Amino acid sequence: LRDLDKRQGFRGTLGHKEIDVEKELSETQPIKKIIMKKGDLLTAAVLKVSATEATVKTKGFVGRLFLADSKWAARLIDPEDKVIKKFSKFKLTDILKPGDIIHVRAKEVKETPVFVLEQEPIVQGAIVAIEPATGYIRALVGGYDFSKSEFNRAVFAKRQAGSAFKPIIYAAAMNFGFTPASMVVDEPVSYESQVFGDWEPENYDKKFKGPTRLRDALAYSRNIVTIKLLEELDLLKVRKFVRKMGFKGPIPYDLTLALGSLSVTPLEITSAYSVFALGGSRSDPMAVKYITDLNGNMIENNESSRAEVLDPQTAYLVTSMLEDVVKYGTGKRARALNRPVAGKTGTTNEYRDAWFIGFTPELVSGVWVGFDDSRRLGNRETGSRAALPMWISFMKGALAVISPFGREEEQEARTEPFPTPDGIVTAVIDPLTGLLATRDSEKMVEIFKEGTVPVEYSTPFYRDLVRNQKQEMEAVRIHN
Repeated sequence: LRDLDKRQGFRGTLGHKEIDVEKELSETQPIKKIIMKKGDLLTAAVLKVSATEATVKTKGFVGRLFLADSKWAARLIDPEDKVIKKFSKFKLTDILKPGDIIHVRAKEVKETPVFVLEQEPIVQGAIVAIEPATGYIRALVGGYDFSKSEFNRAVFAKRQAGSAFKPIIYAAAMNFGFTPASMVVDEPVSYESQVFGDWEPENYDKKFKGPTRLRDALAYSRNIVTIKLLEELDLLKVRKFVRKMGFKGPIPYDLTLALGSLSVTPLEITSAYSVFALGGSRSDPMAVKYITDLNGNMIENNESSRAEVLDPQTAYLVTSMLEDVVKYGTGKRARALNRPVAGKTGTTNEYRDAWFIGFTPELVSGVWVGFDDSRRLGNRETGSRAALPMWISFMKGALAVISPFGREEEQEARTEPFPTPDGIVTAVIDPLTGLLATRDSEKMVEIFKEGTVPVEYSTPFYRDLVRNQKQEMEAVRIHN
C-alpha cells in the first residue's frame, strides 16, 4: 500500500515547528530503551536540507535522507490526490525545510543512520486466506491500520469484482459444454439499450484479436470474449450458477455480469475460488474452530462441512486455465513464488478497484486494494500492479510456514501441482483454430473432459479462415 501511495505523489509534510538546529545536533543521545531496526517507520524532524541531502532526527537518532530515496515526492498532490505541482528538476529543498515534521523509514542502521522518505497511505486494502480443504480462515486483514479505521473491509466492503469474476463465467461455460479450446471471436460489439444508450464494451488494450481460444482469452483477460461467452450461455442458468458458487448479494441480470459488475466482499470471492482449489467442492469459511473454557473443556466445536458445487473435471479445467494466467497472462508476476500457482487479476472501471485472487494446492488467498470513497487508484493501477505484489509478499511468507518444499518435493510439485481427476483426457490441437492438429499445423496439448474433444481437424480451409479474421481485426485496430 505504501508503494502504491507513493506512486500517487507527496501530500506534504506532517507539520512544522521552530527548532534550534545546533541544540538538536548536540543532543544526539538516543532515547533510553529505544532500539531502531531496519525497516522501522518513524516520525522525524528535518534539521538541515540541501538540494540532494537532508539531516533528520528521530527519537534521539540523527541520520541522513538522500534525494535518491525521495524522488517519488517530485509530484506534489493534495489530500484528494489531485496534482498541485510537478517538479521537473526535483530537489529536496522543493518540499522540505528545517523544522518540517515527516515520516521516514530506517534504511540503514549504523553510526549515522540512513532514512527513506515515507508517508501514511490513504489507500486501503484487505487480505483473506482460506485453507480450501477445511474452509478455515487462516488470515484476515481488514485494512491498513486498525487504530485509524476499525472497518473490516475483508468481510464487509462490497466492491465491484471486475475481471477477478471472469473465472466464474468460464467455469459456467466449462460446466455447460465449452472447452478451453473453444473459439470465440474477439471483435467490436454494440448492445442497444433504450434506458442507458448503446453499450460498446472494449478490451483493456483497445485491440481485437479475432478468433480466440478460451484458454488465451482468460489468460489475457479479454473482455469482449467473456461478454460474448456469457451471451451464448443462458443468463438465468449462469445467475443460478453464480449463486451456487457462494455469492449472496444482488446479481445483475445483464451482460455486464461478464465483466464483474456485481459487488462482492474479499471473503466472498476468495471463498468462491476455493472451489477450484478443492476440485469442485466448497466449505463455508470458518473463523472459529473451537472454544474452550479456562480448564480446557471444549464449549463449542465447529466442524467444516463440504458440498460439491462443480464436477471435479470442470474445476480442473478452470484451474488449468488459471495456471496459464500466471504462466504467461496478466498474473505472470506470481511466478515469483516459484511453485504451482493459479489465479486471476481484477481491475474495475477507471482503476477504482484492484484485485488478485489466487491459490496453490494448500492455500487460497485474495487481495483487494482501493479507496473507501471509490476514487481512482491512478492511471494503469491494475490488479497486476496494485494488488498482486501484496499477494506475492503474503503468500511467500505463508507458504514458507505451511508448505516448505524440499528440492525433490518441489520438483515433483512443479510437474503436477494440482491432482488430475478421472474423466480428463488430452488431445493435440492446433492453437490457431482449436481443432485437432494435422501434419501441417502448429501443435499443442490441450486437456478436455471425456467426450468433448474436437472431432474436426485443422485443415488449410479452417486455418486460412481464422487468419483472415485475425487480419481483419488487426485492420480494425490500426484504423482506430
